[in-house]
Amino acid sequence: MKLAKVIYHEEDDAWWAESPNDFPSLFVAGDTFEEAKERVREGLRAMGEAQNLGVLHIVHAPTIPVTAPAGSFAPVPTGLRAEGSLVLG
Repeated sequence: MKLAKVIYHEEDDAWWAESPNDFPSLFVAGDTFEEAKERVREGLRAMGEAQNLGVLHIVHAPTIPVTAPAGSFAPVPTGLRAEGSLVLG
């Protein structure tokens, strides 16, 4: 079984998702995370890739502003968190 990584981003009260390494042509958007996730499923089915495919849904964590030692503003990424996996079939 192939495992595809899909990365989700939240911007301006909406969500978008991509899979740059596994499916470069996959790009979806939705008003909510769940809607974007469903559109990922639909997109993979439409591309004929849903059979025996595991999907790791990765949600980008937001950037948190912190104060650098010299007192300057410096954003620090908080990393990624895995939302879970789904086997489509």
